[in-house]
Amino acid sequence: MHVCITGPKTCPPEVGGIEVFGFEIGRRLASRGIRVSIVASRKREQARQEEAEGIEIHRIDAIHDRYSLKLSMMPGICSAVKRMNPDIVHANDATSAFANSVLLDARRTVVTVHGIGYSPSDWPPPFRQGIKMFQLEAVKRAAAVVATDTNTARELADIRSDVKTVPPGVDIDLFKKGAHDMPEKLSENRVNVLYVGRLTNVKGVDLLADSFAVMDSATRSSIRVIVIGEGPLANRVRSQASLGAPVRLLGPLPHKDLPPYFANADLLVLPSRSEGLPITLLEAMSSTLPVVCSPVGGISTYFDESLFTPIERLSPEGVASAIGKVVGDLKEARKKALRARLRVEESFSWDVIAARYIEFYKEVLS
Repeated sequence: MHVCITGPKTCPPEVGGIEVFGFEIGRRLASRGIRVSIVASRKREQARQEEAEGIEIHRIDAIHDRYSLKLSMMPGICSAVKRMNPDIVHANDATSAFANSVLLDARRTVVTVHGIGYSPSDWPPPFRQGIKMFQLEAVKRAAAVVATDTNTARELADIRSDVKTVPPGVDIDLFKKGAHDMPEKLSENRVNVLYVGRLTNVKGVDLLADSFAVMDSATRSSIRVIVIGEGPLANRVRSQASLGAPVRLLGPLPHKDLPPYFANADLLVLPSRSEGLPITLLEAMSSTLPVVCSPVGGISTYFDESLFTPIERLSPEGVASAIGKVVGDLKEARKKALRARLRVEESFSWDVIAARYIEFYKEVLS
């Protein structure tokens, strides 16, 4: 069997849930003797083709712009898939799903929907309407559709009644407390608050940036916020740092460099307005790292408030209050984190999830 994975922007992954998903699923398929290809965009210094952990990486030219990247990848994806002629194409975003389900061959296309990806706060017209059209047409036509959570599956129910639900996973051996030395960017004298992900409105980075102005002085003076990622709101984070807020922007890091931050920080904050099930959340919970997050999308599908501290209002005040609550009672937050680690160990192993996808591929081919 030859499986081609499309949708990742980078491979091996930098920060990004689809990027991590594709690579982690891909290397487990490869370890089972399945030929795996991933199509990703190419930066100037990168080889067009190489192999990593048994995966054939095919990099294509694209416009590296927030709103044009995925659209500009469509011709290259079509060309690469035609050339390779895989048995299964596993598409993981709206544009590559449309390319494979509508422009190529829907009969061999499996689509995973990682949350509904056309949030008004993140995608202005006409991009939002285009993404919505691409996603809906792909879901209608694909041979099989998988949602990462039941809330996403429910949103798709009007156009597809047979959507399966499978969460993403986490490497529970790699993301483990005590397994990594403390990075020098973290502080031994402060409560280290971590944000990892895209710097966009849908991820709520604006709420985090604005929370410093309304945070009580005791909390503000006791924390250090490390922001890992890139996106259109990077300057908003930098401006807070220049005004004296306790925040430092590290920019994007390769995914392989993240485990020490999760293992040694004191708190992950995830103030998203919309989500599927964020892999960052699973990596934090696997690392026994306390979590402050908004209970949206797939988060509320799989976890309750005995496992994380909720952001009760999606506002700067709500984010500041939730962070303050954890900082004021780290002992209770760490109890929740221990329970969350056990939950993740039970249900979110990449090996189990990869095995479920292999069964889907076989069903499509039968």
